[in-house]
Amino acid sequence: MILASNYDEIDFDALYKAQKAKSSFGKKLAEHWDKKAPSFNEGVMKSAYARVYRQG
Repeated sequence: MILASNYDEIDFDALYKAQKAKSSFGKKLAEHWDKKAPSFNEGVMKSAYARVYRQG
């Protein structure tokens, strides 16, 4: 049974933009993400998904 929803009536774009305007997080430059990339990669490579994928 599928329940009725009002998802079609919700303007997700407007909600996103309103939340973004309220956010205290500033824009990050590429250099910031370049510094974080090695730790992101390490976390991904330790994930269950990566283990299963490497095992074949």
